Amino acid sequence: MSEGTRKPAPAAADTGRFRHAEGPKRSGKAHEAILDAAQEVLADVGYQKATIERIAKQAGVGKQTIYRWWPSRAALFMEVYSSLAARHVTPPDGGSLSMDLKKLWKQLCSFYRKTAAGPALAGLLAEAQSDSRVAETFREEFLGRRRAVTLGILEAAVERGEVRSGVDLERTVDLLAGAVWYRLLVNGTSPTSKQVEELVDQVVQGIQS
Repeated sequence: MSEGTRKPAPAAADTGRFRHAEGPKRSGKAHEAILDAAQEVLADVGYQKATIERIAKQAGVGKQTIYRWWPSRAALFMEVYSSLAARHVTPPDGGSLSMDLKKLWKQLCSFYRKTAAGPALAGLLAEAQSDSRVAETFREEFLGRRRAVTLGILEAAVERGEVRSGVDLERTVDLLAGAVWYRLLVNGTSPTSKQVEELVDQVVQGIQS
């Protein structure tokens, strides 16, 4: 569910933005085969065992082909996440803080449960704790764009007068994302639609004007 800019960006804009190693121009067919294979391997064996070698074999390409386009497994799974988000998550703009937050986070939680995005995100979060290079890429090239959509909704609400003066919007995003990601990491699943509604209601009550 981020944030290099301060306005909502279409989910499709997230794809292909991570540092790819220099190399020959990509084959579109091979590129899609690798992303599909990464999802399948992740579903079959989990993040820790989803090696580049397994993914390359599943995709029918050499592992050097993957390394030419993605410098690491983490970079590959960040693009897997973003490509899935482009197809499954549509940033809302209904003109209501509560409604827009509920719509967005219900989409995201369903997205985490029903696609490879949930295991990918959980794996990336875990890997970032022990690998400083993954942590840097995760923060600088991935996390910001995830946060941007929620920040955009909050900023629009500020302009409409729905949020009281002085509210720390970054911290508000932390409250929402932290609750969802904690459950994803600890319980292995994201909140239900009812739980999302309750969470958003509690957060909105705390910041509304």
